[in-house]
Amino acid sequence: MEIGIVGKDSVDGKDAYWMQYMATDEKQQWTGKTLVTVDDLQFHRMIVVLPGQGAMEMPAQMAANGRNTMNEQLKEWRSVGSDTITVPAGAFSCEHWRNDKNNSDVWTSDKVTPFGMVKEIDKNGSTVLVKVLDNVQDRITGPVKPFDMQQVIQQMQQQRPPQHP
Repeated sequence: MEIGIVGKDSVDGKDAYWMQYMATDEKQQWTGKTLVTVDDLQFHRMIVVLPGQGAMEMPAQMAANGRNTMNEQLKEWRSVGSDTITVPAGAFSCEHWRNDKNNSDVWTSDKVTPFGMVKEIDKNGSTVLVKVLDNVQDRITGPVKPFDMQQVIQQMQQQRPPQHP
C-alpha cells in the first residue's frame, strides 16, 4: 500500500490534507482519498475509485461514521514514552503509543508530516515507513460524481458470470 499527501485544504479554519491510498491485490488496484484535519484526525470527505465506476464521493454520513469510529479508537491509546527507531526511511526519534485493548503499538514523529506515523505493529502484522515521498501525484483526477449505490449494484451484476440452472 502506498499512502501519500496529494493536496492541502481548509475545513472550518483548520488545516486539512487530502491523503491518498493506493493498494493493489491480484485482482485489481484500489484508489481512494480522504480529507483529514491534522489537529483532530477527523475525516471530512472521502472519494473512492470503484472499478468501472470512476471517482465517487461517498455520502457525508460515511465520513461522519469514520469520524465517530476514530474518536472512540483514539481514547484507547496511551503514551508509553519516547524511542529512537530505525525503519527503511531512516532513524527517527518517536513518541511510542500503546493500545492495550487490541495489543497494538504505534511510533510517531513530528519529522514525518503531516500525520507522523513511522511504525505500527498489531495482531495482523506491521507497517513501517519505507520512504518519505515528496510531490505525490494525485491519481483521482477528472470529474467526481456522488456515490450511487444503485449504479454500483448494477455494475456488479453485469460483471458476474451467468448462473446456469
